Amino acid sequence: MTDKIKSDINALIDSEPPRTALPAIEPVGGYPAQRGRSTYTAAQPAGGGGGGIASPLTETDASARTYHADSYILSGDMLFGMMLHPVDSIFMTDANGGSVELRFDIPPEN
Repeated sequence: MTDKIKSDINALIDSEPPRTALPAIEPVGGYPAQRGRSTYTAAQPAGGGGGGIASPLTETDASARTYHADSYILSGDMLFGMMLHPVDSIFMTDANGGSVELRFDIPPEN
C-alpha cells in the first residue's frame, strides 16, 4: 500500500504538463505587429517640483461652494422625507498655495 502511495505522489511531482503552442491569430488593423517602446523619463527627486497636490488642503471660503439641484429622499412608507443639498464643487488651497477644485458627481436617484 505504501509503495502505491509513493509511486502516485512521485508521478504527480515528476510529471510536467505538455507544452502546446498558441494558435496563430490573423493580424487586424492598419499597424503591423511590433515590440512595445517608449521614451524613458527619469523620476523626479523627492520634494522637488514633482507636481500634484501638497497636503493639507484648506477651504478658504465656504461661500464659494457650488451645489447640484436639491434632491429629496422619502422613507419606504412615505412618512419621513429629507431634502439634500448636494455639493457640486469645493475650492481649496494646498500647502504650497496652489488652488485646488474638488468636483463631485450628481447623486444617484432613489
